[in-house]
Amino acid sequence: MINIKHLASIITVGRMVGAFALFLTIPLSFQFFVIYFLCCVSDVLDGYIARKTKTTSKLGEILDSVTDFILIAVMIIILFPLLT
Repeated sequence: MINIKHLASIITVGRMVGAFALFLTIPLSFQFFVIYFLCCVSDVLDGYIARKTKTTSKLGEILDSVTDFILIAVMIIILFPLLT
């Protein structure tokens, strides 16, 4: 059973896994967009859940920022070669 206290962090870690899963897809494919969309939705959802359940923490803020950075870095690594 998932503890509601950790739900926002679990969603954040799921976004990190999703970011790395983008490396396993073909850039700009349907699967790529689905995973990217889920990552974006989870970015909004984890903060909303943390605020509504009053489970915000400094560690959660840092984890969210690190995960955002990872997603942006992965997107740059994947999409930059397509610009040429």
